[in-house]
Amino acid sequence: MGTAPESRREDGERWEPVDPHRAAAWLAAWTGPWWIGGGWAIDLFLDETTRPHHDLDVGIFRRDEKGVRSLFPTWEFASAHAGQLDPLPPDQACPHESHSVWGRPAGADLWLLELVLEEAEGEEWVFRRDSRVRRPLDSIVLGSKSGLPILAPEIELLYKSKAIRPKDRHDLEAILPRLSPEARAWLREALSVVAPGHPWIAEIPPV
Repeated sequence: MGTAPESRREDGERWEPVDPHRAAAWLAAWTGPWWIGGGWAIDLFLDETTRPHHDLDVGIFRRDEKGVRSLFPTWEFASAHAGQLDPLPPDQACPHESHSVWGRPAGADLWLLELVLEEAEGEEWVFRRDSRVRRPLDSIVLGSKSGLPILAPEIELLYKSKAIRPKDRHDLEAILPRLSPEARAWLREALSVVAPGHPWIAEIPPV
């Protein structure tokens, strides 16, 4: 693993850039929901690679975390929160204050996979930063032309709206013209609830 291509994220951690199709192979035995998130979700929706990607985000529901991790018996995992990584033994769930689980083969130098844990109540997805924002579970994942499941791009943009890094700005400009009127309306409303006055609100054409 030490000779694998390496990428370094803004947080300084070392990652091996992974094609999202590898996730489908890793999760082939999993019968529950999962999806590609992050910038890869945007590019898979667009069906083109518009920028480099330094890591691979796979979204799952928090309640499925241990089941998904059991598919990787020879890997090591750690929860990431507030700039700290804490090892996660196989029988220990990710602490509730963290929504990010990093994984790599035991002894490897580079991280390969980030499991992003989403919250759900009954049949509703709940935005982890503001529980007022909700959607039916069956509406948060779309199919891409490549055949991979992806997080709905308007939800991905809602997450990206918090920090507005250059890559998030790029993703907004790339995807906004391609969003359906319904998706744009949802994003405007969600931003108005979560962050009234957010600069993106004025950029989203009204329906």
